[in-house]
Amino acid sequence: MVISWFVVIILAYILACYLGVRFYFYMVFLVQNSFAGPVIKIIYSYLLFALFVLLEVPFAIFFPLWVFDKLGVAEPAQTITVSLIIFGCVVLAVSIGSFKGWGSSSS
Repeated sequence: MVISWFVVIILAYILACYLGVRFYFYMVFLVQNSFAGPVIKIIYSYLLFALFVLLEVPFAIFFPLWVFDKLGVAEPAQTITVSLIIFGCVVLAVSIGSFKGWGSSSS
């Protein structure tokens, strides 16, 4: 039963990562298309990027490890820890890449 909860939470986590990246790029789009001055746009862009780095990146990288530890799915081991951190990095990269259209042909 614990493993099924772990899978459901991880699926919700993947969706949350994707929506977080999507929200960040949507906010950047709104800032770039606003009628504010160029200095204000740059300041808002840097603030949005700082929030993204401080909130989304740690969440995406370390959340699977935290859930694994809290649910007690299996005995903690170094390989599981490294695997879950790499999984978090891959989920973040795929979230950013799928939204930005990496890998799509431009011809």
